[in-house]
Amino acid sequence: MTKEKVIIAGGGIGGLTLALTLHQIGVPFLVLESSQEMRPLGVGINLQPNAVRELFDLGFDASILDTIGVPSREWALVGLNGREVYAESRGLEAGYRWPQYAVHRGKLHMLLHQTLLDVRDIVLRGELDLAVVEQAAMSQLRDVGFEPQYLSVRRCADLGLPESEHDERVVLAAAMLGTTHLIDNVRVSVT
Repeated sequence: MTKEKVIIAGGGIGGLTLALTLHQIGVPFLVLESSQEMRPLGVGINLQPNAVRELFDLGFDASILDTIGVPSREWALVGLNGREVYAESRGLEAGYRWPQYAVHRGKLHMLLHQTLLDVRDIVLRGELDLAVVEQAAMSQLRDVGFEPQYLSVRRCADLGLPESEHDERVVLAAAMLGTTHLIDNVRVSVT
């Protein structure tokens, strides 16, 4: 008997976090995202300690979060003259068991996505030995902390190996970051 998939509408922070959690507990899912292009959208966001606890449970530890943001230790209200009107501690400083972080929401996912774009560019420049390209990209992923499971250049039509330089191609990848499983793909346009 096969399990039915949970349908997740949207690949934003909430949708992707739900997807990672479902993956962690073995529940099949499908994320439906209307955006045609992956971009690091948004600006800084504040991750409260309860949200950081969930990220820690998904395998994103402090060393990883430190690469995309900074721990918040205090919230302060200051007057026009620059003097402190009110301040209170945040995260670990406030007695929580988890820190609070100020992060850029798009940086983490863009790290994997950028690796795929790099592979696409090498293929577009005419590199014919795809095994060399794939191994170099997997090494690049390892260098930034991922544990790549696969990275492969395939034909778009049927995901077979490219047979002609005119085949439309896609770069597929899956990697682990802690206990989190990330999957991405990038289309290679051949003209």
